[in-house]
Amino acid sequence: GLAVGTRRHADVRADDRHRQAVPRVPPGHPLDRRLPRLSAGDPRATHRRRGPPARAHPMTLLQASARLRDATVPLTVPIGDATHALNPLTYAWAPHAQFVERYGPSSAEAVWVGMNPGPWGMMQTGVPFGAIPAVRDYLKIDAPVEPVPDAHPKRPIEGFACTREEVSGKRLWGTIEATMGPPERFFERYWVVNYCPLVWQA
Repeated sequence: GLAVGTRRHADVRADDRHRQAVPRVPPGHPLDRRLPRLSAGDPRATHRRRGPPARAHPMTLLQASARLRDATVPLTVPIGDATHALNPLTYAWAPHAQFVERYGPSSAEAVWVGMNPGPWGMMQTGVPFGAIPAVRDYLKIDAPVEPVPDAHPKRPIEGFACTREEVSGKRLWGTIEATMGPPERFFERYWVVNYCPLVWQA
């Protein structure tokens, strides 16, 4: 699925047939990150309302991606019926970093948000909606992907050697190329990211 966030909060959905559901974590599970309820007199409740302190130097997109990568490593464990869990930001960090460094805007009119990586897209390339022909030929991203020996046997990590194609990525990047031309023109105004970088497979 794809959602485009703007000031009008418009939602665009694509490729529903290929969406992967993110399993819910039951209460009490080691991955449960629900915040505890705090009493009105607890000073932590006041801090939560006020929000975190302002940063002296805002993070770059690459720094934010690295922070997300590191923060989600402990969450990359099977849950529910899922037997395999993967984090493309670890083994496919090289092409992901290349994508962020090359196209990451300093600001954007809208952020195009996907749910989580598809098996033949970002799971292989580290790039959101990362259909391999689009990533390699249109975005000109080509960097080594580390082997993942414990990947799902039916969905191995082959990186840019994978011959399967992510349908949602083919549609998204194909439409962008047809309507906006070079990727630099698109990224002057927009950014693309996944809401969750993790993959769970049964």
